[in-house]
Amino acid sequence: MHADPRKTPCWRTGRPLPQGKVALRDIQSIGREIANLAFPLHVLVPDAAYRSRSELATCHVSSSTYPRGSFVRLAEGVLVSSPELCFVQMATKLPPIALVRLGFELCGTYGIPTVARADYGFERPFTTVARLGRFIEAAGDMPGTVKARKALRFIASGSASPMETCMVMLLCLPLRLGGYNLPKPQMNREVRPKRRGRLAPGDRQCFCDLVWHEARVALEYDSSEFHGPRQAADDARRRNVLLNRGFTVVSVTSGSARNLIELDRIAQILRTRLGVRLRSGQPSWRARQHVLHGMLLENPRLPRP
Repeated sequence: MHADPRKTPCWRTGRPLPQGKVALRDIQSIGREIANLAFPLHVLVPDAAYRSRSELATCHVSSSTYPRGSFVRLAEGVLVSSPELCFVQMATKLPPIALVRLGFELCGTYGIPTVARADYGFERPFTTVARLGRFIEAAGDMPGTVKARKALRFIASGSASPMETCMVMLLCLPLRLGGYNLPKPQMNREVRPKRRGRLAPGDRQCFCDLVWHEARVALEYDSSEFHGPRQAADDARRRNVLLNRGFTVVSVTSGSARNLIELDRIAQILRTRLGVRLRSGQPSWRARQHVLHGMLLENPRLPRP
């Protein structure tokens, strides 16, 4: 958020931040009016002279010009960074792997764990890869845009769980980051019968966790936590529908994702079906894979077998 946004509508006109010192009473008022805020609040100010010293607020000086769509109105007189601006801002703080994972979360339909488990089933994502790209281009030379632009190449829209995000990153990140460098799939997209633009009577709608349409390959992540215990029968029916539509279906569990030998086998199956060369296996790459695997999966809030 930034100080006194009502004076200058910079979120619309692309102007710099308005001048004004952050008042402690305003921070306290925001805390009373808006539930579940974590303190200290991080506040943008246009000059060091407008900083305020308080345990309730951390001020960040920014002389950048903010493009349209940078801020979202949270309450009267209170603006917060939009998902697109948040991504660029966090690019100045996060390492590349963490930034890519944040991008998946912003473009997905799940929330990161906050009270011991993640939230699922958002009706729509906070943003999309396309919207992030447009904002980065509009932001010009704002700090963080270079790293954000590089990370954007590896992000896919539509992830429905942290483990789906992990699987795409493990399989598709480039070798220099520890991934298998496989083509990026579409996520949670509808799969239709081959050579048919619409479903015939009696056909079922079918959505896949990860799908490579041209190669007719689908990957399904099996987890009772992320997909719900009542989903087991539906998952089985969906796999049968996919097989009937000419798809190769690869199933992945939490245990196989955490086992590098099993992960190698899954990547090899996908490589063969996708018709791409797998250049991994060198000692230097294996070391990078261990780092990536640890960053993504050594999380006590992710499911274990």
